[in-house]
Amino acid sequence: MKYNLVIIMLFAFSSGGNAQKIKKEFFTREIQGITDNDNYLLQRKDGYYTNGVFFSYTWLPKKLTVKRKLTSLEIGQMIYTDRTRKIINRSEIDRPFTSYLYGRYKETSFSKKDNVLQWSVSAGTMGKSAGGEWLQMNYHTIINIYAFYGWEYQLKDAVGIDGNITYSPVIIPEKEKAFVTLKPVLSANLGTTFTNANLGLMLQAGFFERNHQSALWNARLSHTEIKTRKHFELFGYYHPQLIYHAYNATVQGGLFLKDKGPLTSDIYHLMYQHKLALVYAERRFTVGLAAVYQTKEAKIQKANQRYGSLSLAYRF
Repeated sequence: MKYNLVIIMLFAFSSGGNAQKIKKEFFTREIQGITDNDNYLLQRKDGYYTNGVFFSYTWLPKKLTVKRKLTSLEIGQMIYTDRTRKIINRSEIDRPFTSYLYGRYKETSFSKKDNVLQWSVSAGTMGKSAGGEWLQMNYHTIINIYAFYGWEYQLKDAVGIDGNITYSPVIIPEKEKAFVTLKPVLSANLGTTFTNANLGLMLQAGFFERNHQSALWNARLSHTEIKTRKHFELFGYYHPQLIYHAYNATVQGGLFLKDKGPLTSDIYHLMYQHKLALVYAERRFTVGLAAVYQTKEAKIQKANQRYGSLSLAYRF
């Protein structure tokens, strides 16, 4: 009898321990911060798309009408200057100075086949009211580095209202142990700030989940415990894009303004972009690193641009 009691107690403790080991946490909300800067690539230059800061809050709605849907709120700021800080006169500027400050509402849906559909609407302001000059000047003063000249030539203030739609269909059904996959990504922007169409193809390799569970789409959220391939994701991706620009207010000035500013430029309607990224995600955190190469946006631009991107997300 004594030995039976010991065996029962050991079995109970063992079962409890195993239950704790296999218990999985799930999270329904995520906050994310992203920062873009050309200095992240150690180029020793500061220009063109020189800085971007973005914060987003994503959550799962309680009632789902499709397989999965995510809702996000985002605020962001992008700062644009010419290629160099040493401006003596206006004729030396090879990209208009401006910044864009905006707020965005976004929804991401996943179909039964795991196709991805995103749409968003944003409203913002461009020009001095967007705070780019103030942020750059004060930040450079705090860290005691060079001043940036040329902001007196920045574009005039303009209000922007824009919409975006992005679609990524599954063309290669992902097997249980898939290590490499191809994902087309089609998107379009229509509005007073950006009007363009993008055609891209993403090559993804590594340990990754299906679209509706992957950090690639900020989708590691769930109301219940879900079955995953692994406890983490570690993957890289290469994403080339062909972009057709119809209008870019950060180069051409506010769409409906007569006086757009002291210096504007025509745009290259056709340009391309390459993005190479590495992503790691587990339980509560996602960390991402990326390098981006873009061809010229403005006709007066003398060089292509490169910048780095760092991202950190926390789920709860």
